[in-house]
Amino acid sequence: MMLAATLGILGLVLALFCVGGFMEGDMTKVGKFGAGFVLCAFLAIMTGAPHSGGGSQNCHIDWDGRANSEVCD
Repeated sequence: MMLAATLGILGLVLALFCVGGFMEGDMTKVGKFGAGFVLCAFLAIMTGAPHSGGGSQNCHIDWDGRANSEVCD
């Protein structure tokens, strides 16, 4: 999970460099940083924690007059 977060931050930095290269008109810089961004995005998606899907589906808010809480069956 920590690796995916690090890759996400690195991807954001690469995307900003890609935009900077585009603003400068340097398409080689855009290509390099764009490829790095795509690679980081792909690796972040692949290394992210899978969703278990085991969460409760039958939930409701229980109000007792003072506070509310979510109750799931």
